[in-house]
Parts: sequence; C-alpha cells; structure tokens
Amino acid sequence: MTQLLAIETTEKRGSIALSLDGKILLQYELPDGQRSAQSLTPTIQTALWQVDWPIKSLDAVAVALGPGSFTGLRIGLATGRMLAYAVDAKLLGVNTLQAIAANVCLTGDDEQVSKWQNGQLVTTAVDAQRGEVSAQTFRMIPSRHFVGELFPEPVDERRLLTFDAWWTLADTQGGHLAFAGPVLSKIAAQRPEAAQLLDESLWSPNAGGVSRIAWERLFSGKSDDMLTLQPYYSRPSAAEEKLGVRN
Repeated sequence: MTQLLAIETTEKRGSIALSLDGKILLQYELPDGQRSAQSLTPTIQTALWQVDWPIKSLDAVAVALGPGSFTGLRIGLATGRMLAYAVDAKLLGVNTLQAIAANVCLTGDDEQVSKWQNGQLVTTAVDAQRGEVSAQTFRMIPSRHFVGELFPEPVDERRLLTFDAWWTLADTQGGHLAFAGPVLSKIAAQRPEAAQLLDESLWSPNAGGVSRIAWERLFSGKSDDMLTLQPYYSRPSAAEEKLGVRN
C-alpha cells in the first residue's frame, strides 16, 4: 500500500491531496486569503489526521513545478523537498500544465471521458504576463497503469506564445483541440469561434491532477533527485532575459 501526498501551489489558491495506490482519498484547498507559506503545513497536518496517516508513513511526495507563481512554486517545492527528506519518501516533480490536462481524466463523467478516447488534444496555459502564455499541448491516451483511464501525453514542449498565437492552435488542429488553463479567466472572451473550451471547472491546476500525473510516473519506477529538482517559471527572469540578449 503506497501513500502519496500531492502539493499544488502554482496559482493564487493552492491545494493538497492524499492518495493511496492511485486512488485519491481527499483533496483540501488551502484557506482563502492566506499565503501558502502560512497555511500549507497546517493543511497537510489536518489532512493526514483526517485519514489517520502518521507523517512518517508517506512513501512519496509530489509537487507541482510550474509554470506558475514564483513565490508559490518556491514554497511548494521547499515544503515537498523538506517532507520527502524528513520521512525518506520519494519526491516527484509534476509539470503544472500536464496536471491541468489531467483534470479531464478525473471528472468521473463517462461521456466526457469517452470523448477523449480517440486521441483528441488539449492545450493548457498559464498567464506569463506581457500578453503571453506559457503553454503546452497534450494528447489523451490510455493509461499504462490504470485500466480504463486516460493520461495526457505531451506532444510538444512548454513554450511562450502570444495570446493570439495560442488561439491560432485551434485552426491548425481541425477542431480536435480543446483549451484549458487559469489564463482563460482573463482572455476567454477573446476566443475565436474555432476554439473549444473545456468546462470552467477544469481550468485551474489542483493537487488531484498533480497526484494523477505523479502516480503514472511512480508506477513507471520514476522519481526525482530532491537536491537538483528545480521549478519551471512562466518566463526567464529579467536578469536571464538580459543575459540572453547579450549572448
């Protein structure tokens, strides 16, 4: 019996989830109006108490690596790394864009799931500021480890796109592409007619999606080095961008 804690703090309001052998037992949102640093550890403690798990019983800790909020990413990764080290658990970093795509796998809606069994695509994005998004596209394929379930397989790399360039992806896929991501709360009204949006309840990353991706990696025998694991930011820092210009 493998016990996993998932942490998602890349957006304004984070969440944590506990799962057992791939089944999510509970998911808690962090208290509204509190910074992640103030509420993350107490929420984890409450969740562990709820399912009667001693903290030392954790076998794996999964953390959303971004792209997303600079502060949130650092807090989530630092907390996950500390916990994994303290209890000798495996640490798994999860791409936030892939975790958003995993939301469609967690709806429990048979009609929604069947819609994606033909390899349809979903593109997810977060706001990268300056009129750009950090985006990636995924194809829904049968899970290698969960019978009858789906898994979002990347078909390209994370990249910075203008809002217009992201919307243009709808034209290149002949209607077989759906859009999701928290940036839609800002730009959904601008969408072209060809752009299909997933339900608004599936736009934001959550710890359930992080857990879903982490289990697929864990069952494939994969984990990360807690000393070298780094977050993915939405865009390079100002200093890095200046250095890139000089180079």
